[in-house]
Amino acid sequence: MNTSQSQMRGTETGTIVASARTTHGALIVYPAEAFWNQRESLAASQERIRALSAAIGRPGDFSLAQWAQIAAFTQEFRPDFILELGRGTGNSTACFTEVAHHLGGAEQCKVLSLCLSESWRNESVPKISKIVPPEWFVPLETLERDILRFDIASRLGSAQRVAVLWDAHGFEVAEWVLGELLPKIAFKPHIVMMHDLSDLRYCSPERKYGSEGLWKGTSAGDQSMWLGDVYSRVAQSISIIDFKTRNKIPLHSGDESFFGKYESDLEKKNALERMLGKDLFQLNSHWFWFTLAEAGGELTYPKFEIPPRPVVLQNSEPAIVIESSRTIAALRNELHAIQSSTGWRLLSKLHRLRDTIAPAGSLRRKVYDSILKPFRGGA
Repeated sequence: MNTSQSQMRGTETGTIVASARTTHGALIVYPAEAFWNQRESLAASQERIRALSAAIGRPGDFSLAQWAQIAAFTQEFRPDFILELGRGTGNSTACFTEVAHHLGGAEQCKVLSLCLSESWRNESVPKISKIVPPEWFVPLETLERDILRFDIASRLGSAQRVAVLWDAHGFEVAEWVLGELLPKIAFKPHIVMMHDLSDLRYCSPERKYGSEGLWKGTSAGDQSMWLGDVYSRVAQSISIIDFKTRNKIPLHSGDESFFGKYESDLEKKNALERMLGKDLFQLNSHWFWFTLAEAGGELTYPKFEIPPRPVVLQNSEPAIVIESSRTIAALRNELHAIQSSTGWRLLSKLHRLRDTIAPAGSLRRKVYDSILKPFRGGA
């Protein structure tokens, strides 16, 4: 890492200084040290974290350990503006709203979440409203918008410190993030976190292709990519590796920070496990982060153009909407988010097992179908 001072320990309080300065003078925060500094805050809110995660009901999309790691990292960074790109059912949405309250509420930190999905509004809000008071939602603004057409400049004007979770997938969104968003925050203190990427130095996915072909695009299902140290099923992994290589920017994983800090420091590791439990404290992370403050020279960005709006043919009844390729891509990305979920992949594997054991047209399949028919709404 290009830093002028290394990580330091406070001699009086025992606090780890969770940062270092680049040669440009920017202050960089590291996840493992941030976690230690925020351990008491996490301990105080651990039951709320577990309750919110249980209410949303999708821990496979955003584990409790990831919730705690990203919350601590963001709290230590102390942004006044958090931008969430991609929401789904809203695990990270709830996580960042909690962070905003720890930082002083809406007056100190605002959260803006952009996503096409209605799941947060229709499914999650009614559930978590039983856990939190109405004022809990005040720092949060959730919009069901196409990210590619969103005017982010108007929201970033007064922001001083920006934290971003880039969890919306597809090459079109990547082009917006890298070509539209990053130039506007390049000279503000910022961090960009990415979910759905794993560090092959610290995890061991199945190496063999097995029955799967090559990863061929954003709508892929079980196919995955091994790109250097990055394991992923999403297009942004290709885009960020291209971008970080051109700009000589380190791409950090949460794993390298947590393993590097706690694998050999058993005293602190055991203390965190006792304080938070093994569900909230783990060394594996499965997320990456970067900041342009570590760039090795002049930055270069991909070109982004605002996509044209759909053309509506008014002479037909009902009106026919011709979607632009980018709008279709946005819908395809939402479908991919569903197909990439743990539940969908498990269901796909169960269907393949079913087809092997009970092929279509066989007696076993007929028995299987007859058993499930009442649950499918059949007569």
